[in-house]
Amino acid sequence: MKRPVVQQSVKVALGQAALPVGVLTFNKDGTRESSTFAYHDPCFRPPGKTTTPTRR
Repeated sequence: MKRPVVQQSVKVALGQAALPVGVLTFNKDGTRESSTFAYHDPCFRPPGKTTTPTRR
């Protein structure tokens, strides 16, 4: 009998201001387990930049 795949995600925030940092995802497929972390896009912008640069 095959066991179901389990996937759970939680949003990760930092500090009292609850600044979004990213999403942590846990996967379980039978005996295999793994986790991934995806950073929230604004975490990679330099200070003072509020928009994503456009490509030309």
